[in-house]
Amino acid sequence: MFGVTLDQLRATHSTGDLMGVTLQARGRGFCVVADYRSGARAVLGRYSDLQPRTFLDAGRALRLLRDIGLGTAKVEMTEWTPEREAV
Repeated sequence: MFGVTLDQLRATHSTGDLMGVTLQARGRGFCVVADYRSGARAVLGRYSDLQPRTFLDAGRALRLLRDIGLGTAKVEMTEWTPEREAV
């Protein structure tokens, strides 16, 4: 899995090379994982260093995905621990 910026994710979606997007729980937050037609997977990263961008509010991530034109997203919550205290 590799990191992509929001602009790269938007461009991939606009060219039709994106198969789907998953909000994947990691601790207290969610990361956006993109599946490409080629079979590759990418995680939405921060612009500064491409480290995974974590959303504590899943609604905010969903709004971002809707703003780039996505109409559907899968949500995986098995690793979500909202009760865990912030470090």
